[in-house]
Formats: sequence, C-alpha cells, structure tokens
Amino acid sequence: MQKEEDLRRELDLCRSIISQILDSAAEGVIGLDPDGNCLFVNRSCLEMLGYKDDSFFIGNNLHDLIYCAKADASPESLHGCKVMETVSRCEQYHDSEEELICADGKLIRVSYSAAPLLSADGSFIGAIVTIVNTMEKRSLEEQLRQAQKVEAVGTLAGGVAHDFNNILTAIIGFGSLMEMKMAADDPMLKSLQQILSAADRAADLTRSLLAFSKRQLTDIRRVELNRVIKGFEKMLKRLLREDIELDLALCEGDSSVMADAGQLEQVLINLATNSRDAMPKGGAISVKTGRVIMDEAAATANGLSTSGNYVTLEFTDSGTGMDENTLSRIFDPQFTTKKDSEGTGLGLSVCYGIIRKHNGCILCESAERRGTTFTIYLPAAPEASARNELLSSLGHLRGTETILLAEDDLSVLGLSRSTLEQFGYKVLEAVDGSEAARLYKEHGNALHLCILDVIMPKKRGVEAFYEIRQVNPKAKILFISGYSEDFLAKQNLPSDVLILKKPLPPVRLLEAVRAELDKE
Repeated sequence: MQKEEDLRRELDLCRSIISQILDSAAEGVIGLDPDGNCLFVNRSCLEMLGYKDDSFFIGNNLHDLIYCAKADASPESLHGCKVMETVSRCEQYHDSEEELICADGKLIRVSYSAAPLLSADGSFIGAIVTIVNTMEKRSLEEQLRQAQKVEAVGTLAGGVAHDFNNILTAIIGFGSLMEMKMAADDPMLKSLQQILSAADRAADLTRSLLAFSKRQLTDIRRVELNRVIKGFEKMLKRLLREDIELDLALCEGDSSVMADAGQLEQVLINLATNSRDAMPKGGAISVKTGRVIMDEAAATANGLSTSGNYVTLEFTDSGTGMDENTLSRIFDPQFTTKKDSEGTGLGLSVCYGIIRKHNGCILCESAERRGTTFTIYLPAAPEASARNELLSSLGHLRGTETILLAEDDLSVLGLSRSTLEQFGYKVLEAVDGSEAARLYKEHGNALHLCILDVIMPKKRGVEAFYEIRQVNPKAKILFISGYSEDFLAKQNLPSDVLILKKPLPPVRLLEAVRAELDKE
C-alpha cells in the first residue's frame, strides 16, 4: 500500500515537472491520443490562440480545435487528419506556414510540426504537435529589411556627399580667393557673392541629408539661425501632417551663433516629431527667434556658463501638453511616454545634449491640454568684421613652411595648393597615398606638415599616415575628407589628428594649417 502511495506521488511529481516544462516553452504544444483527441495543451498555445484555459481543448479532436483561414478548406483536408495520418506511421510531420483563426476571430500565421509518441515496446500511442507563431518573426524580418534599406540610403548619401563636397570645395574655394582680390566697388563682386551664397546653400543641403542619417561630422562654425530654420522649413513640413500648421516668426537682423548647422537641424527634427505626436487631431506649431541679453543672475538661473548676448529659439505647439511629473523628466534618457512601436523616446535627451554641447540651454513650459513651449538659448556669435578688416587680418595666417599635400581630386588639389602658395607656403603635391608616403620618405627632413585626404587610390590616407609616422613619429599631419562620420569611424583613424571637413573654405584651411604648425 505504501509503495503504491509512493509511486502515485512520484507520478504526480513527474506530471507536475512535465507540465512546468511544457508551460515554459515559447512554442505552443498540444498532446494527442492515437485518435487525435487533445490530452493536454500548454500555456503558450492558449495565449497564442486567444483562450483563457484548456477547457475548449481537452477531449476534443485536433481538426475541430483549429480552423484554417482558407475559404475552401475543410477540416478533413487539414490539420488533424493529415497530422495523425503521418505520425501514426511513426514519421515526423512538417507543414508550411498557415493562417489560423484565433478565438477572437483574428488571423495568426503559424508553422506547425508533429512527432509520434511511442510506448516502451515501440507501438504508437499518440502525438505531440508544436505550433510556432511566425508573425513576430516576419515582423522582425520586415524591420531588418527596412533597416537595411535605410543603411543603404545612408551609405549612398555618404558617397554622394563626398563627391558633392569635393565639387563645392572647388567652387567655394576658388570663389573665395577671387573675392579676396576684388575691390569693394568691383561691379562683379555682387555676382560672385551670389555664387558663393548658392554654394553655401548647396552645402547646407548636404548637411540636411546627412542629419537624417546622423552621419555628419561635427562642424562648428558661424551660422545664421534664421537661415538654418528657413532652409529647413520644407523638410519640417514633410515631417508634419497636413492637419498641422507651421508658422515661422523669425527676428530681423543678425541671428548668428557658433554651431553645427546639421545638429541644429537634428534638434528641429526631434522637436517637430515630438510636437506632431502630441497633436493626434491636428493643431499648430510656431517657431520664433529673437535676441536677448543675459545678465549674470539670469545666466546662472538658466544653467548658462556666461552672461552676454544670446539668440533664442521658441518652439511652441498646441498639443496635449504634459503634467508636472512628466515635465520634470522629459530630458532624462531613461524616461519615455512612447510605446515600443512609436520610437525610442530619446529625441528630447538628444536635443538637450546637442544644446548643452553648444554652451546653450533648453527649457520647457507645458500644462495639460495647453500645449508645450521649448525655449532654446544659444550664445550669439561675435559680430562679423567688415570685409576689409577681415582681409587685413589674414596676415597672421601666412607662413614659409613646406607642406606635403595629398589629394586625388585634381580640382581640390589645385585649389588647396593655390591657397597655400598665395600665403607664402611651399607645396609638394601627391595624387595618391602611395606617392604621399614615398615623397615623405624622400623629403621628410624638409617637410613641416602633411595634409592627407582620407580616401585615395593605391593607399588610403590612414595607411600613408602610419608609414609617415614610422619615418618620423612626431610628424605633423592633418586629414581632410568629405565622407560621412560613420564611414570615417571604420577607417582606423588616429584619435589625436584633426579631420577637416569638405567643403573647406580657404580661410579655414589656412587657420587649421597655421594652428597645427604653431603647436609645440
């Protein structure tokens, strides 16, 4: 009697363990007797097909439990009969994907298989059917395809930007050299300035393209905030729906800041996306700019490091707004109100990081059902010098040193050489990395600086760099490139060497050269 009781407890324990194992499986599992009637069903299968418990399954035949979505399908032609016919021959059963109707009437795409259950003497006593939900897999595959498409577009954008930036470097560079030599009353000066302005807008277009793929190099320089916003207006409108109005109220006069235009555009993208999601039934967005003078107390109160002149950007929407708890956490990268399918929720923390990197601050005011206003303060750029003052100030950029210049684009090579020679430098040319390395080995003692394009024929710039550093570990070197930042990140470039971004105006090239040469 005691042995029977012990055996019963052991059997109950075995059933419990088996049940827990089955319930822990991610796939749906159904156990069948030799006639195809259900003996057990695990939790994953119930959840997959939309049932709360196993009462609908136990004792019922397989082909009565699961119905195919095909209009011309009959139970006899489907699951139960086909499965049992196969496994009763002690064979594995595999089938292709099928759309099944769940308890709530929704369709689910699954793949299923079955294996025979055999007794100790090898006789057939039933079957185990495994059902896998393939909809999530298909969704992940689609996401992967979309990600690959975006990656391909980004790669294409980087290549186009490189070639386009070489062209713009020549246009802006030679145009700038002509402007330097023109008298202020030259009748052609205005036409030349129009050409340079158009080239600058073309460079802004490249930065706008790369801003979306987050592939742009950081490029801090004097930019007009009003111009950045106006140039990006069409892109912003594409981000918004037709039921959202966009109104620009830009201040008159100078709105210059020292900033990366592409990163400011990224801030606009994130703010616009955030506002759009806060206005599911439509609304309005207004973008205003202005100027303000911050005294020391106001600067400290807003977390700014210095007092002085600031350019402001107000971004206001008429959306749902936020409560105080949400408002206090919006810049926290660990916090988001978005669902998994709606994005990462990192947009505002990205905005915060960009603005702080520009020595500014971003503030937010909001109330439920009253909309939201983001106010950004950026230090105003110093007033631009008059043209004749600028030209007269370039004397400190002159030099007499010898520079090795390696560039495979002949128009860029000619521009850079012309610029350097006009300011007193001696230039030794190379059109590929192999020639650059060879020339340095031959003339290294006479060379004071090397300027290497990152990507060149025969040898990449980085390969030439390491060969040069083998000859002279203290050789002064600058890189120049029009490729995207993520592409450059894969080139094994040394972290301590400056990369100049194309299109490169002559003055910026001269400033970088002089700064590198003057280093100890």
